[in-house]
Amino acid sequence: MFQRLILSAALMTGFNAFATGAYSCKVVDHPDIKFSLALSVSHGMGSPILNATGTVRVNPTDGAPAKSVYKIGKQSIPQYWNNDGAFNLGIYAERAGAANSTESVTVLIKTDFDEKASAYKGKFSIEYNWFEKTGWKSWKATDLDVICEEVG
Repeated sequence: MFQRLILSAALMTGFNAFATGAYSCKVVDHPDIKFSLALSVSHGMGSPILNATGTVRVNPTDGAPAKSVYKIGKQSIPQYWNNDGAFNLGIYAERAGAANSTESVTVLIKTDFDEKASAYKGKFSIEYNWFEKTGWKSWKATDLDVICEEVG
């Protein structure tokens, strides 16, 4: 009985050690957007996000308000998919301390694994929304190149 307990514990801890992955994502060379994200995910049942840190810096050159920086955490990623060679993320964040306005950013990342590059490559789209006295305003950018690399 004791041997079965030890074997079960070893199998459980062994699977947990190999059941996580870490990724680093960034937008490739865009003048209006700087994006970086580091996250750890489980590949086990339910595949939860274990940790996430990053920033989205939006500095549109065509009519949007001044530069806004959004901090991304685990709570900013309501959806992600990591299966069948695809790694996709949905991100939503509001900017803390936005003076006299409400601001938010929604990001969608859709990638497929590129064996030649040993990384997930794909497209990044962003919608930046803010409220002014005249109502809601929006700025969008789509089809930006993004790369997510497995690290560690």
